[in-house]
Amino acid sequence: MDRELEPLTGDNRRQLVERAYTESESARRTIVRVIRTVDALQSALGVSQKAVVYEFLRVLDDRSLAVLEYCWHNEHASVRELTTLIGAATDMETLTVVRERLNVTARKTLDKPVLEFKRREIDSRTGSVVTFEWWFTGEPNDHPALESLRNEKVIVS
Repeated sequence: MDRELEPLTGDNRRQLVERAYTESESARRTIVRVIRTVDALQSALGVSQKAVVYEFLRVLDDRSLAVLEYCWHNEHASVRELTTLIGAATDMETLTVVRERLNVTARKTLDKPVLEFKRREIDSRTGSVVTFEWWFTGEPNDHPALESLRNEKVIVS
């Protein structure tokens, strides 16, 4: 008789991560990268609890993560850049990702949006004036990409 799988409990997850960390070099590297990325994002966003950042990232879809990662590392982006980045059919589709997925999720979990549209702002890295773009609301950071974490292959023996 086939039994329906039950969701992992906190203890099961902890045991699985501990085993993977102990027995697999690729899992260990990935776990360390995830922890460092979450720590950096927690600091960049000024969030006091790491668990809140994990929850925020857990519920984001791939396109929202790609937008977050791009804006975090580049400080800002135009709608056209983001549309190309996520392969959206239209700019309106991209705006839906930003406004109704990424920022709604951020408001629910972090109590603030992670991107903000600005008509005019100075790029802190180049000193140039940038108009009509979406800006990361935290501190920009040059940290390993979130996108690469989503595609990481882990082998657990």
